[in-house]
Amino acid sequence: MSTMLVPQAEGLFHRAISESDWIYGWDRGLSEAVRGMPSAEAGGARVADLLEVTSLAEMRAAPAAEVLEVFRQVEYSPFTREGYGWGPNVDGHVIPDDPVAMYESGRQHDVPLIVGMNGNEGSLFTRGLGIDEVGEFEALVRSAYPAHADQLLELYAVSSDAEAPAGIDHLVHDMYFAGPVRLHARAHASVSSPAWLYHFVRVPPTAWGGTMGSHHTAEIRYVFGNLTGPGTYAPPLAEEGEAPSPVDLSISDAMMRYWVQFATTGDPNVDGLPGWPEYDPASDQHLEIGEQIRGGHGAHRAGGELFDVVEAWKRR
Repeated sequence: MSTMLVPQAEGLFHRAISESDWIYGWDRGLSEAVRGMPSAEAGGARVADLLEVTSLAEMRAAPAAEVLEVFRQVEYSPFTREGYGWGPNVDGHVIPDDPVAMYESGRQHDVPLIVGMNGNEGSLFTRGLGIDEVGEFEALVRSAYPAHADQLLELYAVSSDAEAPAGIDHLVHDMYFAGPVRLHARAHASVSSPAWLYHFVRVPPTAWGGTMGSHHTAEIRYVFGNLTGPGTYAPPLAEEGEAPSPVDLSISDAMMRYWVQFATTGDPNVDGLPGWPEYDPASDQHLEIGEQIRGGHGAHRAGGELFDVVEAWKRR
């Protein structure tokens, strides 16, 4: 998603596929604090202090394991604008301006775009939060989103402890994935090149799928046709020596055909597969990729619209 905004990338690519957009902290300034976030340079200085180094040479010589361990001490919470978490920085050169503002004003590269999300992007990021009670969920929402807590609590409607884990999954999914994905697709309507939106809902037949649903990275094995081979992004879909299910093979074949057709022609539609309509904010159509491949509309619309409200408030 960030490459679409880099001026130096002009003309270096002619199509773009953005899977599972993540947008938290994009407006962090390189040298100046912005909207409550300390600068990236201040984060680097903090890491150097903790490493007890005073020069670039010492910093470069520091073992990677030590740098990583120190960085964990200044890691941020995804629910606050404090700390020094990873993210592109607005340096005025590679990233010229606040990326959300750039997209909303049509300053991205004008190339055909596929953008999409999985059914439960949040689940991979919430396992360690320990939010398993109604009170814990409400406290987190009110702390992280004080101006919009009532709207969020109404949308996610966590009314029992049993619903709290799903509620926090849904919150992270919408605020850090569905909202950015929808913004990306919608903003592309301001340039001349078309966009296509997908919603991957297949729950992989793996231990991860059993506990996290259609989680972040679940689509990658299907896209690359690597259903059983090695890979650190998600478990294989069948044990060694066993064949993937016909459903998974069919989904993978379809995704590879769509993706290759798009890379070749700038349009993912290919003979023999369901039609994939261009994204139009008015109709809000997408392609649903699951046990069946079919059209749909309004994927995670309510959460995406609330994301827009929250982001506008942050950037007021």
